[in-house]
Amino acid sequence: MRRVLLWHSLLLPLVKSQQWRDWAREVFVDYITGLGCAQCGDLMEPSAEFPFHLSSNIFGCADVDVLLPSLHWLYETSHHPGRIPGILVDGGANVGRASARWVAAFGDSFGRQLGQNATTAPCVVCSGASANARRPVAPEHALPTVLVVAVEPSRRNYELLTKHAREHGWGAEGFLALEAALGATAGRAQLAVREDFAIDEVATLLWEESDPRPKQPVEVVTLKEVLSRAQSAFPLLKGADRIFLLKLDIEGLEPLVLRSLTSAPVKFVSFEYAANVWKEPLAPVVEDLHRAGYFCFLITSEHLFPVSGPFWSNIFELPMWSNFICGKEGDRDLEALVQLHVGAIGLWPRMPKAYLPDFSGEGMATNLLEAQHWCTDFGDLCAGVTCDGDVDWRVGPQRCTARRGRGTLRQSPTEEVSYLKDVSYSNLYLRYRLELQRELLKERADGWSPPTCWHASAPTDESKDTLHTAQTNTSKWPWTSLGTPFKSHSIAVFIVNAKLVELSRNAQMCPIPLFSQLIVHSQLSFSSLDVLR
Repeated sequence: MRRVLLWHSLLLPLVKSQQWRDWAREVFVDYITGLGCAQCGDLMEPSAEFPFHLSSNIFGCADVDVLLPSLHWLYETSHHPGRIPGILVDGGANVGRASARWVAAFGDSFGRQLGQNATTAPCVVCSGASANARRPVAPEHALPTVLVVAVEPSRRNYELLTKHAREHGWGAEGFLALEAALGATAGRAQLAVREDFAIDEVATLLWEESDPRPKQPVEVVTLKEVLSRAQSAFPLLKGADRIFLLKLDIEGLEPLVLRSLTSAPVKFVSFEYAANVWKEPLAPVVEDLHRAGYFCFLITSEHLFPVSGPFWSNIFELPMWSNFICGKEGDRDLEALVQLHVGAIGLWPRMPKAYLPDFSGEGMATNLLEAQHWCTDFGDLCAGVTCDGDVDWRVGPQRCTARRGRGTLRQSPTEEVSYLKDVSYSNLYLRYRLELQRELLKERADGWSPPTCWHASAPTDESKDTLHTAQTNTSKWPWTSLGTPFKSHSIAVFIVNAKLVELSRNAQMCPIPLFSQLIVHSQLSFSSLDVLR
């Protein structure tokens, strides 16, 4: 069942690839134009060429750090005492800036150190680490809540890295430093270094023969070897056999390591792209990652721009320096990461400085509440409401209109504020996933017949009532009995209703494995399948 529900490239023909590509380009050009790139407005046409790159002064320097709040939430939902969701690998750790933030964000080294102080009064330190030395601690609670492995090849940088780790007590949590370079194959190599730099930011294995810098012999380790050493250093910690987050800032070696991801289980990977350092374009690397099952996004402080599959455009190579985050396609946490970062949480989430294109209905301006009512009545023809500014009931009438939301939410050049009825319109990737889902379900429903066990025993009146009550739109769900295939593709929340599952068993409609076939022909988020697994 899990394999059936994964999204792969085979489904791409089911959607209009050119439409997604055009929308992705429009949204990104809108964004960089809003940043102050005057000549970027001419890049809206797909055939447009750009004889320049965007500097960091305009595009910014956002990296995986801006995603830490969202990643931490996902990490905590899968973390259990003595079992972590995976290790964090800081590839190209330099002197430990990212490692320090990870230890602080995902762990509690400060609280653990205080708890080990014999002079600390009982219960004064209420840290999540449960590390008070004068009270009994279960073995699993004494284990680290996070394990950071920092990989750094430069000898001088490595000395500063380990110095910072000792001074700030990273070892109170889980920390392992490796003086090595990450690569696709293990071995030895020569690292070109700058001995006149206190912190060497440009040490690299990809040096030219004419490079006058001194060379330093280094060990090259693979991701598989990193996992092996992590497990050896923390043998009692469960979950250290996989990588939750891999960060790559390895001065041009990123493509080689990215193409080796199939050798180790990696949930999320973030990498730096530098147009003046990489020896190949970005496009083939993104394509190879997508072929390996990873979907990638360009990171900014406000948005995650999808770049894989039908979204790819050469416009994403415009920034001279940028960072990307990739996750396994089909992993529900990847969708959650996108939604958390954009902030589209809850009912009618408020999206500041953003607008939805195209009006629904006649586009009549009214107050927010009435516009929301209209938007609800318009059904699928309305994605949300856009207002001229922040809604303040004390200042008089507001100007809010129901919007269709062609493509997705856009950055507003003014102070417009939008309220989303459908959170998938907050990001093109979420829209894309929803459309893929609809296409898959439609394809499966065309040739589907109900399991034979549905005819073995008629469903009870109670189970029928539950089905009718739980349907989100009964007018779109014509059916006479469970022996008749469902022909609609409206979202059905009844699948996740545990009571219904119990009723289906009592009514002897189907064993759960067969009953789960119904889900494939229902329009709902696949993350809800955990109820039936």
